[in-house]
Amino acid sequence: MCEWARRLADTLKSDAGLAMALQAEASVLLADGDQAAAEEAYLKSLALWEKAGWPYYHAKTLVAYSEVLSQTNPDESNKRLQEATEVFARLGAKRDLEKAKAKLSP
Repeated sequence: MCEWARRLADTLKSDAGLAMALQAEASVLLADGDQAAAEEAYLKSLALWEKAGWPYYHAKTLVAYSEVLSQTNPDESNKRLQEATEVFARLGAKRDLEKAKAKLSP
């Protein structure tokens, strides 16, 4: 499905669609145990969400990426979560804001 989503996004020339496909690919890579490739896919997805101008999904991807980083780089994980909380606060996404704040390390 990730490959199909990527082909569709490429055909439509959709940055948001490609960002979503890369995020799904990152999840598959992570489940397969390839953390480095998953991190790379998340970074590409983040850049595309930003380019597409979809801050809510960019922030949701920041949260997912921070979870991947939490075991290997807690400081970077917290940095990404903090970025997400700022976006959620700006957008008024209260439930997402509360969830992201709960994950922040002291």
